Amino acid sequence: MPDYVVCTRAIKAGSFSSEPGPTRFLKVPDKRNPDPSHEINFHNPYDSVLKLSNVKRVGVAPRAGRVGLPENAPAKAVGVDCGARFLKTHPVTNPVVDPISHGWYFDDPVFLKDLTFTLAGDMDRNVVPTRNQGPRLSLVIQ
Repeated sequence: MPDYVVCTRAIKAGSFSSEPGPTRFLKVPDKRNPDPSHEINFHNPYDSVLKLSNVKRVGVAPRAGRVGLPENAPAKAVGVDCGARFLKTHPVTNPVVDPISHGWYFDDPVFLKDLTFTLAGDMDRNVVPTRNQGPRLSLVIQ
């Protein structure tokens, strides 16, 4: 059974370093040590709460929860883009302040089904029935 790990280490030369880095969520296979390829990332480009955190960060490092994985993410890492699903179920009426955009996941049956498949770990991420293939390192929740 996989372990779920929250990691706050930087990545150097494809491995975790001893330096602090951004928060990452990892799904580590049984009897393996965590490495950057185990990162999982769900993101919503319409999340207005995370938009505010970019102001705090002075725009130097956008939140992965809003923009997805960085360009230098390991090839095995994958992001799950939830933006289209969010827009399908919650049309944005006020893009400046839309607090539902930060917590809609917990009331959405398709997202919860996808999360259940992800946590169970019984199938490859590319065949989870709630997803379509997206751009580089990305799957799109339906």
